[in-house]
Amino acid sequence: LWNGGNASRRERGVHSGGAQQQRSSRQQQQQQQQQQAAAAAAAAAAAATSSKQQQQQQQQQQQHQRHEDQRERDLRKREAEESPLIPPPHSLSSRPLFVPCGRARSKLAVKQQESVLTWLSHSYNWLLRLNNMAFVLLIMAAPVLLALLFTPLFLAVAPGFAFPPDSPEFEALDIPAILSGPLAPPLDQWERATRAGPVAVAVCWVCAAMVRVGQQMYIALHFFLFALSLCTTFGGSPLQVLSPSALLLANLLTLLAQLLFVFLSGAVFARIGRPAETVRCSRFITLATQAVAGHGAENKRILTARFALVGLNTHELVNVKMALSLRRFLASPSGEVRCTLHDLELVKSEQPFLRFGFNMRHIVGEASPLHGLSLNDLLASDASFSLTISGLERSSLQPVFVVKEYYAFDGEVLWEYEFLDLLRIASDLVPTVDHSRLDVVQPLNTHT
Repeated sequence: LWNGGNASRRERGVHSGGAQQQRSSRQQQQQQQQQQAAAAAAAAAAAATSSKQQQQQQQQQQQHQRHEDQRERDLRKREAEESPLIPPPHSLSSRPLFVPCGRARSKLAVKQQESVLTWLSHSYNWLLRLNNMAFVLLIMAAPVLLALLFTPLFLAVAPGFAFPPDSPEFEALDIPAILSGPLAPPLDQWERATRAGPVAVAVCWVCAAMVRVGQQMYIALHFFLFALSLCTTFGGSPLQVLSPSALLLANLLTLLAQLLFVFLSGAVFARIGRPAETVRCSRFITLATQAVAGHGAENKRILTARFALVGLNTHELVNVKMALSLRRFLASPSGEVRCTLHDLELVKSEQPFLRFGFNMRHIVGEASPLHGLSLNDLLASDASFSLTISGLERSSLQPVFVVKEYYAFDGEVLWEYEFLDLLRIASDLVPTVDHSRLDVVQPLNTHT
């Protein structure tokens, strides 16, 4: 009995210990589930907060973009109202009306920060681009303009100058008295005029004023010649410098004249060392549908541009490289105009030796940027073609670089036209390359 009671007590203890373990495990599972639920709720709350923040950021960005677009449209509208517009010759709704088209687009002003050295560099490059007649006239006029600029300064310090006292020609010319002295006729003339009457007095005053004006102009002419003699380093002026202020002005003018001489001398030697015009491009570029060798029986649209070598008969170019590119201006849905550039693949882009000229051709295939475009499409996008030619002149080995622009808006891109052949047979049966036919075109399939 005693052993049986102990066994029953042990069994009850085992059962009670197992129940406690089960209860503790259930509590742990409940705690873990609660922790997982709390973590999931926190993650969901964080995700909701981040999504709200992202939505707010997107809304702010969209609102900022709308404000920027509206401000850009308002700015363009103001510019269109303030600036003179170039009306397009075609009613093309895809082109903004305030944008200059064709060759006028290349004349747009560029705003940038410029210093004195930058301005001098731009002036030097501008001199090099002038034609020969304008360049010579500007070279001759530069010292004259500088002398005219300093003439009023010399007149302001006129008492510091004097004519030589031993010269009878300038004996009666008193510079301070003539320029700033009182206007009065000579005493003997005044006495005779007062005895003759009021009319004689008026005539006497008019004559005295005319004489004074003539003397002042004569003195101003001598001051101008004095300034010009300093600019040209010739000398020969009768004026003598007396005061320090006049001497300072004279030395300043001499220094500026020397700097101008150096500047113009560099421009002259740069133009002399530059080779003469060796390449002349045609005024037009043509797009025509023609048969192409090696492309089957189907006709292809061909873009053609040509140039000729001008000058001496022995004018020749070596290592010639040619390139042709297409530029179009396309408007985005927001109204922003963007410029796109495409290189056009030429049938032959390099030539080791050229003597007369060359016809550059681009075949419009499926991979061409011109594929599927019509003349109206080129006009709507204000398309233009840039032709570049580089090489070496054979006799002097000087580099030659030529750029020619063709604008569809200005009628320089001809549709369904072809060039006339430059080579013709003269009356004496001598083959002749006629450069006068460089710009001559004819409609396609029309032979004259």
